[in-house]
Amino acid sequence: MVGADYSSLEDRISALQTKDPNKLKLYIEGYDGHSLRAYAYFKDQMPDIEPTKESINSIDSKYPHLRQLSKAPTFALTYQGTWRTLVTNCGFDEKTAKKIEAEYHRLYEVSDQWVQERLSEAAARGYAELAFGLRLRVPLMGKTLWESSSKPYEAIKESKTAGNALTQSYGLLN
Repeated sequence: MVGADYSSLEDRISALQTKDPNKLKLYIEGYDGHSLRAYAYFKDQMPDIEPTKESINSIDSKYPHLRQLSKAPTFALTYQGTWRTLVTNCGFDEKTAKKIEAEYHRLYEVSDQWVQERLSEAAARGYAELAFGLRLRVPLMGKTLWESSSKPYEAIKESKTAGNALTQSYGLLN
């Protein structure tokens, strides 16, 4: 059995696909991703940090506990989790979880919009287009009024799988 891993492959693919300026900052401008997200979530706990690359990157040494604390919620929210996921899986109280979720979506608004557009296309076609021409069937999404605010739980679960697969399918590069 052989395995391979590429550092932050899914993040890199997401940045390239979505063209989200805050995701591209990591690769173009040299921001530390965990520090950038820690700043977004917990800036009120870091009064000496300014919104510059050098200052934000200093979070790694000045506030390592907040940088570490930002990792689990980012992973959960990246893969279609919600504030409830942060309460259940990360132990945040409801108020903090909602704040982190809001800041995550504010930071990655462009990515969120890109994913929603792909999910709307998938619902209309009945499948999501993934890496290398792969198609993921989404029959429940296709039978749902996708743009409505009320969707069956099963269709929402299917959309989470499809949303995650948009970037995870590129793991086949390895």
